[in-house]
Amino acid sequence: MPTSTKVLQQYFKYGIITFTINNHNSKLFVYQSKDLMSTKEYANYLFVPFTAASNGVETYEGRRYIDLTILDIKNNTIAIDFNNAYNPYCCYAAG
Repeated sequence: MPTSTKVLQQYFKYGIITFTINNHNSKLFVYQSKDLMSTKEYANYLFVPFTAASNGVETYEGRRYIDLTILDIKNNTIAIDFNNAYNPYCCYAAG
């Protein structure tokens, strides 16, 4: 996965989250970091990058992120609170 610093990070596609908002079907890819998988503390962490219609208008123009864990998945379902989305650190850096 490319980053703003041009360093490639290795992520595995963990799964796909499908959902419907206002009668619009959407999907988000869920990733797991190869580096974090080998750590005890972050082995269960998942990463969801996404864009929305508000990108560049009401929010940062690039992607936003949500962090989840494998333990958040119950019966093949996961609750996502988009209010917990955050901007990548590079959006705060002086350009």
